[in-house]
Amino acid sequence: MKITIFWHRRDLRFQDNAGLAAALQSGHPVLPLFIYDQTILEKLPRDDARLTFIFDQVAQLAHEAHEAGGGFVARHGKVPEVFKQLLNDYDVAAIYTNEDYEPYATERDTAVAKLAEKHGAEFKAFKDQVIFAKDEVLTKNGKPSKVFGAYSKAWQAKVTPDDFKPHPSTRLFKKENLAALKATDQKRPTLKDLGFERYEQPTPPARLPDADV
Repeated sequence: MKITIFWHRRDLRFQDNAGLAAALQSGHPVLPLFIYDQTILEKLPRDDARLTFIFDQVAQLAHEAHEAGGGFVARHGKVPEVFKQLLNDYDVAAIYTNEDYEPYATERDTAVAKLAEKHGAEFKAFKDQVIFAKDEVLTKNGKPSKVFGAYSKAWQAKVTPDDFKPHPSTRLFKKENLAALKATDQKRPTLKDLGFERYEQPTPPARLPDADV
């Protein structure tokens, strides 16, 4: 059975997730994925607090996916090499993700898109971490504004309440829309496998309890 992979990066959440919502409506079961990118990790200290936070979030998402009746893949390596293996291990119809605007990320995504195309799979990236993408608020000449005040006025003139509506990813995240794991993906990498140790300073939860008001 063909599946859609949803690749998490800066969006370690299932709720209000633009790309995940689109993936869950793609017509194929969805397999969430997180890659511990070796290119990024090899530059970090061994007890990096960010990595501990990410590791705990991945564990939480894997638990939530299991509770919903699906799976969650976590792999470690160079991103193109990881995707080559994934495209061989699973019958992938599409790779969905949310846009990342950093220079390294855009180069990486271009490489993954080309790899997906070679395997007959689609690559789709969605706007998630911003209200407007870089080409949605422009000057009258169709160019990005170089003055923040002018950009701010144009942004405020363009924004509507619909731009803040949550995406239905939580509602759609249920067993009939989720793919099963291969046996080889049942075990996720440990911090030791990644070459890291736990940062001992406690980190706050990603989601705070609702306040009584």
